[in-house]
Amino acid sequence: ARPTDYLSFFCLGRREYREDSKLVRMNSKAAGANQNDRFMIYLHSKMLIVDDEYIILGSANINERSMSGTRDTEIAVGAYQPAYVSSADAMSPGGQVECFRKSLWAEHFGDGSVLLEQVESKICMEKIRFIGWRNWETYCSQEKGVVSGALLYPYEVSESGIVTPAVELFPDSRASIIGRRTMLPRLMTT
Repeated sequence: ARPTDYLSFFCLGRREYREDSKLVRMNSKAAGANQNDRFMIYLHSKMLIVDDEYIILGSANINERSMSGTRDTEIAVGAYQPAYVSSADAMSPGGQVECFRKSLWAEHFGDGSVLLEQVESKICMEKIRFIGWRNWETYCSQEKGVVSGALLYPYEVSESGIVTPAVELFPDSRASIIGRRTMLPRLMTT
């Protein structure tokens, strides 16, 4: 199995035509994005849903700065419903964690009726990746198109785990798809 058969990364993006998008100063950093009606959606939260049974949502990064407890102030909440767990009789837990995941997928992937069931299947992941890639292509296209939702990060992962970007930069920016090492001292970044 390839790593991307069961693990993928998405970001949120929006592209739409807005009359007021032309009001940005042309020499500003936002001018390129506004000219093409592309808008990244920046959130400083992380969420993990495990098997539709457990959810954790918080602000911490996995680094010394967030985890030491002496530097940044972070918050997180976790939820688990012991009465709603998967079993041999019922693949789907059926609790509020599952309902929340389904509503997120419907919002970010469009009509999620096919995607909402059998989330453990490779076919489900293939469909999600297809929608995410189609959203990415619409987002990056020179043609005006409307997209709002999950964009598949444009990278490939080999069977041995080597990550290769499909494109170097996010559109309208100099932001690297796979990031880069900083020249700042470790004390300032972790």
